[in-house]
Amino acid sequence: MTRKNNIIQELDWTVALIYLALMLIGWINIYAAVFDEKHSNIFDFLRGTECR
Repeated sequence: MTRKNNIIQELDWTVALIYLALMLIGWINIYAAVFDEKHSNIFDFLRGTECR
């Protein structure tokens, strides 16, 4: 008995959307916690690596 399962059809879209929303909210919270006017770019990976 072979049955082809399509993972897209079996995906629980409500849970997937909630997961993605929580990931986005978490990312925004981390960005807000470390926001600095000198480094306002969200993709600034050199933040905190300046020589003093």
